[in-house]
Amino acid sequence: MSAPVRAATSAITRTYPRGLPMLMAGTSVLVVGAYVKSQLTTQSNTMDRFFATYNTPESEASRRKTFEGFPDTRSNMLNFLSWK
Repeated sequence: MSAPVRAATSAITRTYPRGLPMLMAGTSVLVVGAYVKSQLTTQSNTMDRFFATYNTPESEASRRKTFEGFPDTRSNMLNFLSWK
């Protein structure tokens, strides 16, 4: 094997730090998690503005009459956009 080929081969097979893939995966998970949280916050704020304009005594009376006898859907565990 000639010297230039050997040098090129050693440069190609050079190893990277063992923790690099784990660091890249962890960083990716954090970035995606931060993006999802940001989008949920934006959506929650949009919905809050919408419902603030709709939340009148007449609409509350209509809602109470419609859902009479059923549990309050606002306190449902799946309603995670209202958790602040």
